Amino acid sequence: MKVLLISLGLSSVVMANTVADADLNLWQITYRAETSFADGYTIEGQSNSFEGSFQYDGTDLFSIEGVVDPKSLSSGISSRDKSIVKIIFTDEEGNVPTLAFESEEVRGCEDVEEFRVCDVAGRFKVRNEWQPMDLKINLSEYGNQTWVNVSGEVSLAQYDFYERADAQIKVVDKVTFVVDLLSDEAME
Repeated sequence: MKVLLISLGLSSVVMANTVADADLNLWQITYRAETSFADGYTIEGQSNSFEGSFQYDGTDLFSIEGVVDPKSLSSGISSRDKSIVKIIFTDEEGNVPTLAFESEEVRGCEDVEEFRVCDVAGRFKVRNEWQPMDLKINLSEYGNQTWVNVSGEVSLAQYDFYERADAQIKVVDKVTFVVDLLSDEAME
């Protein structure tokens, strides 16, 4: 069985005992959260920071992990972004640890149109605290590249940040996100 390990940002590929270089580039990270500031007001943003890896043999996804610097999240309003980093992502010692995801179980993969769609159970880290998280992973060839589309939702209430938040800044509990990645080589 050929197992492909692509390090996102680190750009290495391992197939069986053969090692070759291939880049996997961050295409985009987007997120969306409705706020309690005004009815229907939504914060949308993006990031250009990502490092991680996954193991996939063209049929089965074995694992996926990733890391994002929370300071790279941008809604386009720097004062709001600084407040969010302070309230949500800064730990008790004043540090801003990376956000991270680690898969624990791939519950299954199936073909849906031109995609290989996998349901993944894992854990997500905010302020060095791990909580359960499920992801939907879509894998597909994109020209001569492999496209990896990751979508999920984080429940901020799990991390008890509301106790440090100003009532005017609070967001609704759920933040949805999408991470799109492209490799330089197609799966074989």
